[in-house]
Amino acid sequence: MAVIAVIAVVVASSSDDDGPTLRISHSDEGGFPLRGGAKADDPMIEEAAEAWLADDAREGDDGVLDHDGEAMRVLWAGRLGDSETVVLAADRHAALLRRKLDPKGAFSVRGIDEIRNAQDPRIISFRAAVLVDDQAEPAFMPARVQENDVAPHDGLWTAGGRYAASELLPAGALAVRNGLRRYVGERSPPATVVTGEQLSTWIVDDALLDKLMPGTTTFAPPAYQRFVAAVTPRTSTDGERRQWDRGGEPPELRLVQDRSLPVLGSTMVLTAEGSAARDQMLAATGGSWTAGKDEAEPVNLSPPTSDDEAYGGDGPPLAAALVDRATDERPWRDLSVFVAGGPEIDTIEVLSGRETVTRPGPVAVIPLPEATDGASDTRIRGDLAVIGRTAGGRVVVPSTITKG
Repeated sequence: MAVIAVIAVVVASSSDDDGPTLRISHSDEGGFPLRGGAKADDPMIEEAAEAWLADDAREGDDGVLDHDGEAMRVLWAGRLGDSETVVLAADRHAALLRRKLDPKGAFSVRGIDEIRNAQDPRIISFRAAVLVDDQAEPAFMPARVQENDVAPHDGLWTAGGRYAASELLPAGALAVRNGLRRYVGERSPPATVVTGEQLSTWIVDDALLDKLMPGTTTFAPPAYQRFVAAVTPRTSTDGERRQWDRGGEPPELRLVQDRSLPVLGSTMVLTAEGSAARDQMLAATGGSWTAGKDEAEPVNLSPPTSDDEAYGGDGPPLAAALVDRATDERPWRDLSVFVAGGPEIDTIEVLSGRETVTRPGPVAVIPLPEATDGASDTRIRGDLAVIGRTAGGRVVVPSTITKG
């Protein structure tokens, strides 16, 4: 494999008697050449870099920059709407800076992202924008049936229309083919950035990517809505969402099933790589082609707990949730147990009272025999036990059983 050629160019280098030297450069390294309509505006880029340094210094011990002679890489510089925008990278962090087109305007930091490193950022995501590899094949869809106001600007995806003023990408996902390459000719794993109030970046498998790429439709299909609903409640902003120390890659999402299930209806089930010994199980139901009708909702399958070792250690992922779906036509509660596991789960067994029910894995919804009238609490006589078995006969227990 041929390594991508690297040509470093110094954009600005400045110092004064009271501070360290600030060195700003750009290159074609890692698939991120300097892009944007103002990439030749060196004074603007330098002002943005100085603003990041000043903002970081105010953070004290919580800052992310080395102030003893910081070296920054500029990745994007341009004008979007009534603002100037610059994306910079230093070591393992990137910053999005903006200022209004005003004589008195000053740059301010609008987002910080943890990246693999400045020379090989792979993908850079902020709540207001996402910057992708120059050879990536991305497509964005909102999580709801609505007009898509997100568009690329020389590799930088930002929101327009009603979202422009808030500078927040709407809830949705940016699916990316070939977006994490390191070498010329390398087949990059597909990835997705889940956007909105919470933000996360994942590697996805080909089966899931096929459901996320919109094709010819201009609206988010129901499967897309289920995906965003399943992943969003499990994302976080605590610095663990990327886990770059795992071989320099974001965590992985894999599609287990996306089909209609008893009681739940259309349901997507995913496995998600996490920090625990076992992967997490994620799921969501619903979705519609009609705006405001039957939007997708997550199923509360809790992630593995700190007690994982007591519940089967490093076995395949398995989780369960008690679900009821009372309706006007059926006011009593139909209590069932929803069990979801990884592809290794061959059969599922549910023991309730004196009954044992076995279903094929890795996903099953099993009605429970004991349910009460909707006016009173739902109760189960005796204990409830859920286990899974692999094709080789290994017993797997769920990390948790929750109320869905």
